Amino acid sequence: MVCYSFDPIACDWNNATKGFKVPVFGILCDGKSFEFFSFDGSTSPPSFTRGCLPGDPPEFRRGLQLSDFTLTGPARFIAELRQICEVIFDLLMSSFVSSLTAFQQRSEWKGMKNQKPRKSLAKWEEALKYAKDASEKFQNAEAMRKGQLVDDANKVAEEAMKALKQRFEI
Repeated sequence: MVCYSFDPIACDWNNATKGFKVPVFGILCDGKSFEFFSFDGSTSPPSFTRGCLPGDPPEFRRGLQLSDFTLTGPARFIAELRQICEVIFDLLMSSFVSSLTAFQQRSEWKGMKNQKPRKSLAKWEEALKYAKDASEKFQNAEAMRKGQLVDDANKVAEEAMKALKQRFEI
């Protein structure tokens, strides 16, 4: 599920040969800007999206710029870096949920193929539940932060971290 290639089609093919139907997420960086993309070869036709998140404003669709802090000062640089880190974190959470979904589906498929439920299926389902819960809470916390509800956002982010940790305690 990890692919070290600059070619999303090769990564998709690598996943497909191992029985995984998951989108390939990527980050391109030239040191000044970050561009994000996803490729899903399991759809017909294959889909390719570029940008940060669905519904992002047009200026985000061509990547996020990182200013030269020697020219703009540290405050602007840190604000831009925070935004980039948040997108990367969301991308990693999406990838994590996609991976757990793929493992859960594969476990389910193998159980049906062998006509006997696999012992691992319940654990994959539980892990997926916690990961989805954490992802949703992180997104809610970010919305609260943007709405200036910092204390509420911090509480929800802590709940999200607990849900994420529960996934590893299974």
